[in-house]
Amino acid sequence: MCTVWEIGHEQVITDHKDRIGSTLGIGAIWTLQGHAAIAATYIKPFGVLFINLIKMVIVPLVFSSLIVGVTSLGDPKLLGKIDAKTLAYYLIWRQLP
Repeated sequence: MCTVWEIGHEQVITDHKDRIGSTLGIGAIWTLQGHAAIAATYIKPFGVLFINLIKMVIVPLVFSSLIVGVTSLGDPKLLGKIDAKTLAYYLIWRQLP
């Protein structure tokens, strides 16, 4: 166990916040364990919102990383070789059961 002087005051505060959040989450699970209707009504919208926010961030991130990767190749012939290899790998793996 580290002391306050070894890791700094801000890290200790963050650790306490993590422990408090975990304790509150476990307490909410134990409290709502037998009440599925309450959990579905009040907690499910937060889960749906979280998943939608993840999708909203991940799709543009993947798209932009693909665009940056393709534009950084420079030589169009290199892109053709990569496309051919990718298509070949896809067709080969698609045939496997």
